[in-house]
Amino acid sequence: MSEDIDSYECYAREISQYPRISPDREMELSRIILESDDHEAVEAAVQELVEANLLLVMHCVKDFEKYLNAPGVNVTRMDLIAEGNIALMQAARRFDAQYRDKESEDSREPVRFSTYACKCIKNRLRRAVRLATFIHVPENHFACWSRMRELEEEYGADLTDKVVLRELDITPERLSRVRCSRRSRTMMLEDLLPEDNDSDWSDIIASEDAESPEEEACREDLREYLQHQMEALPARTQRMMSLMFLGDHKVTLEELSHIFGVSRERCRQVCAKGLRTLRRKIEASPPGQRPVEVATLCNV
Repeated sequence: MSEDIDSYECYAREISQYPRISPDREMELSRIILESDDHEAVEAAVQELVEANLLLVMHCVKDFEKYLNAPGVNVTRMDLIAEGNIALMQAARRFDAQYRDKESEDSREPVRFSTYACKCIKNRLRRAVRLATFIHVPENHFACWSRMRELEEEYGADLTDKVVLRELDITPERLSRVRCSRRSRTMMLEDLLPEDNDSDWSDIIASEDAESPEEEACREDLREYLQHQMEALPARTQRMMSLMFLGDHKVTLEELSHIFGVSRERCRQVCAKGLRTLRRKIEASPPGQRPVEVATLCNV
């Protein structure tokens, strides 16, 4: 859960840099997306419209966070944000700024992109929550679960079936089904395999030695961050430090001495000076501009 919170906060900082756009700019981007034959211009317009509304996805996700701890729901907040971003990109390609809602009180005003995208995002999030359970749970059960939690907090041990039936306005049979879906948490591992598959259930167990995509992405972000910070260093120092610390195959001082034609001690001095300069530059930068985790740069 803490890793999910760290990723969420890091993501929130990253997307906060994108400015909002005016309704006139929305109309212009919509016209380009729907009418332009220039593929690059269309993609640039979609990207600008999406980036300006990334915070809208986070706003919509807040309405679904109550489902994250629901029984049988195997989805995280960042999963919901990813689903919402997909819906946002789809909405950007389909949005027509000239559309006017005939049922609206003032049909002369065009529908804003945020209004249209919000409906698309929430529909996608509802589908994601439904499909995140091993056992299909009707969508109306989620509302019952939320109300039952509120009643449990309000009444505590004094909560009776009579009170629940009255407050939820459902039949005893439906209450039984709601409680059954609320308790549904597990399934047999064999059920995850296709019927015509000869694999064993152990084949789908995650390897403890495999690196998670999140860790790999964080390491790549860190590498790009350090390479950017190293641009202020002399060219030879940059190359030495890149080979020694950032390459897939990290070279030794002995290998560096052969590559650059200098002694091992000189290579150590150049890298040590570069590390000190880089560390001071990183420590002087605003915390919000650093990666979530900045790896400790070891002495050589």
